[in-house]
Amino acid sequence: MLKLDDDTLVLAATDLTNHLACPHLIQQRLAIARGERAKPPPADDPHADLIRSRGEEHERNVLAQLTANQDGYVDFSGNDGLHTRKALLRAAAEAAEAMRAGGPVIYQAPLFNGRWQGRADFLRRVATPSNLGAWSYEVLDTKLARDAKPEYVHQLSVYSELLALVQGREPEFAHLLLGDGSTLTIELRRYAALHRYVVNQLETIVDAPRCHTYPEPVAHCKVCALAAECDARRRADDHLSLVAGARRDHRERLIEIGLPTVRALADASKSKDARPLRPERFQLLHHQAALQVSRATLVSRFTVTLSQPLRPDMRCCRRRAQGTCSSTLKATRMSAMAASNTCGGGASQTGPTTVRGHTTGMRRRPPLCGSSTL
Repeated sequence: MLKLDDDTLVLAATDLTNHLACPHLIQQRLAIARGERAKPPPADDPHADLIRSRGEEHERNVLAQLTANQDGYVDFSGNDGLHTRKALLRAAAEAAEAMRAGGPVIYQAPLFNGRWQGRADFLRRVATPSNLGAWSYEVLDTKLARDAKPEYVHQLSVYSELLALVQGREPEFAHLLLGDGSTLTIELRRYAALHRYVVNQLETIVDAPRCHTYPEPVAHCKVCALAAECDARRRADDHLSLVAGARRDHRERLIEIGLPTVRALADASKSKDARPLRPERFQLLHHQAALQVSRATLVSRFTVTLSQPLRPDMRCCRRRAQGTCSSTLKATRMSAMAASNTCGGGASQTGPTTVRGHTTGMRRRPPLCGSSTL
């Protein structure tokens, strides 16, 4: 989602992915684009960096394969910084000119229709007539995944619709080049009606005033830049999503009966009428919430206790943990001396042993390896 210099918002396939993943996320992205809130701080995520680098490597390998037997390809990967309407229109016109020239492969082609923009990984020429001539193009997109996901199909549909405006013909197929080396061909018309419905949903949300949403936990949280922010809010609100095993429909029913937080659920009576929740489900969630609240209370008390100065009678315990307690040192020395006399001999001793002025009261045993004392 991008706000241009003329104060209009331009949408991309990523926005469809965000819309399908989380209603709260799309509202936050809208707020960022409109300047109503700041961007989240960049997260230090080595795993995400690794996935990104592997994705770029996969894309380079595919580029090498697609162009191995071709005379060349048109490369638009250097066209970055397209943040004005004029720049987007100019880049899209250059890509359209490359299509009219009939290049066999076009890499990172920018596409734009005034409201939606896209950058297809690859456009590959096929022998199907169009307004371009005796050929047309189909979209190829690289993914590290090993199977198709709904957001991939919507992404291909966005690119194909933008491509159709240039060549005057809608592509029948688009292709996913997956991480395991396989190619998955998508028949676009099978998903056209669903795609139009989702696009209309998103455009309606973008054109409407901002609405209130809550950061409910979803699968996309694992890769979302706002995950830490949303998690902190849920914890501050003592949200019911923190209760292990509480599904969203469970949480909605608990709120309906006046139990909107983990604490409220933990403090509720076991015999409370929780309909429409089944009694056994309510008792399970109530028990789980009570366990979590009691655990949090114990952790809080333990933390407060550790933050207090140690009493004199506890200092020895601390020195013992650090290995500096005198009794610990004494026992260590005694163990070392005993070990030195078990197999080799040292003379046997029957009197008490003195270590640095301390009488241990221990007697050395006779040698155990068959040696005799002369």
